[in-house]
Amino acid sequence: PFYGWFDDHGHLWWLWTCAAGAGLGLFGTWYVRRRDEAIKRHAAERAAGQPGA
Repeated sequence: PFYGWFDDHGHLWWLWTCAAGAGLGLFGTWYVRRRDEAIKRHAAERAAGQPGA
């Protein structure tokens, strides 16, 4: 709804900056959650004494 205003005032890059931040934030959330799960899984395997841990 504000695309025209941003374009008229030369601030269209703000929208792309916001979109890039949202995309990187979603990727970061996905990455951190997967890494946390892997760390917890590794710690559980190590505590159980499973080989390869």
